Amino acid sequence: MDANKQVYIEKVGKLCEELGLTHIGGKLLGYLLVCGKEGVFFQEFVEQLGVSKASVSTNLNVLISIRFVAKVKLKTERRSRYQISTIDMLAIMQERTQLLEHYADIMDEGLALLADERSAATDFMRETRDFYRWMKDRIPHLLEAYRKTR
Repeated sequence: MDANKQVYIEKVGKLCEELGLTHIGGKLLGYLLVCGKEGVFFQEFVEQLGVSKASVSTNLNVLISIRFVAKVKLKTERRSRYQISTIDMLAIMQERTQLLEHYADIMDEGLALLADERSAATDFMRETRDFYRWMKDRIPHLLEAYRKTR
């Protein structure tokens, strides 16, 4: 594989790790982005990236669950291929915005359990709840502005 592509794959791995995914998951994503193929068989990840089958499997499942990667099986092939998903970032962000309210509600439940207690945990829950509700109110306006640019 081209050295520049290897550097890029590593950069995507590090970026994904900073964002809360695994380094290996990022490398799988990076490989799909620059391999120049419509789809990649499972074994190719193992061979090209030097990653264990178990790690490839686990990380592909995560990438599929967050809709960055799709598993595709053609009728003419016995094995599945993995490819970059057709992404609808607006839809994904709208769903994630709803999770902000859910998370804030859970923080409220935790605060109710601790009544009037003041601690690092309650400070964390209050700050998280308030920030997520603040974000939930603003993200729809940003998404609408973005939608108008498409």
